[in-house]
Amino acid sequence: MNRHQDTRITKMANTDADIWVSAGWFKRFPQDPESPDPVDRTGLRALPIPPLNVLLEYSEAVQNRSMEFVSALTSNQLDRPLTAGILNYSVDNCLRHLITYQNNHHGQIDYIQGL
Repeated sequence: MNRHQDTRITKMANTDADIWVSAGWFKRFPQDPESPDPVDRTGLRALPIPPLNVLLEYSEAVQNRSMEFVSALTSNQLDRPLTAGILNYSVDNCLRHLITYQNNHHGQIDYIQGL
């Protein structure tokens, strides 16, 4: 979920690289800069699981960057179309998608914890 959020914020901010690459987080996981490929489910399962503190630190870094981006947004910027690989998406569509995506996965995690 954090990788997805990191990528989305990067696209909305029109920056060159997400913090996964620019801050070298992929090295702490240890993974390739392009990992994980969400389409490759078998490959995702083969990735090493980093220590909990690394996961939490990356999560905090992504959250901090996201809050900086959202805090700086004006209402005029919400309709701005994205140019980085997402067709027909504006900043507000991308934020809505991100919130829905996160909430869906949190629900799945809650369900699994309840089993």
